[in-house]
Amino acid sequence: MCQSRFGRLPLVIKSVAEPGELRTSTPEAFLWAGRVISYKRPLAFLDLARAVPEARFWMLGIPQPGERNVRLLADVRRAAAELPNLELLDPRPRDDVMPLIDRAVAIVNTSEFEGLSNTFLEAWSRGVPALSLSHDPDGLIERLGLGSFAHGSGPRLAAVARELWRLRNEQRELAQRCRRYVLDAHRPETVYGQWFDALGVPRATMVAEPEAAAATA
Repeated sequence: MCQSRFGRLPLVIKSVAEPGELRTSTPEAFLWAGRVISYKRPLAFLDLARAVPEARFWMLGIPQPGERNVRLLADVRRAAAELPNLELLDPRPRDDVMPLIDRAVAIVNTSEFEGLSNTFLEAWSRGVPALSLSHDPDGLIERLGLGSFAHGSGPRLAAVARELWRLRNEQRELAQRCRRYVLDAHRPETVYGQWFDALGVPRATMVAEPEAAAATA
């Protein structure tokens, strides 16, 4: 479409992710963090906790307006009350979520569809892997070994979660892969440089003389 309309090849530029510090905390629990809305499938996370009783699970659900979402949140709370290995966490500012990510065995995504989750990037930058039920953005999780992907299968999600839990204290190589991906592909210097190239602005000029470079652009 880009070629036919504009006569140009499209250029894909990845999003920026602020590099975090490599985590030093001991992995304690699987973490699900997101809006409590139907397409995020929060109940699938509770199913995972039910299927892997030996592991611990944290759910940080953000309530959403609307009757359907209110009912879903009530369902989540009822189901969570029956799971001794799952803890519902109160919503909190982003800076207070980062310590939870540092202590996570993996960041869990149960969405029906998703882009490249900011939560994945924040986790990977700290060496924390992803565990995804139905979505592997651009095949990154499997292709680069950044966690585990269940291909939409609940039993498979439970099986890989058990393995991640069993090996939770042996994640050094996995952590290095996750962090290396973010540093290579999403660090600000890399992404900004791609924008400068796309706009035909010399990178050195943008760094040294931002006002003049902006005028050139």
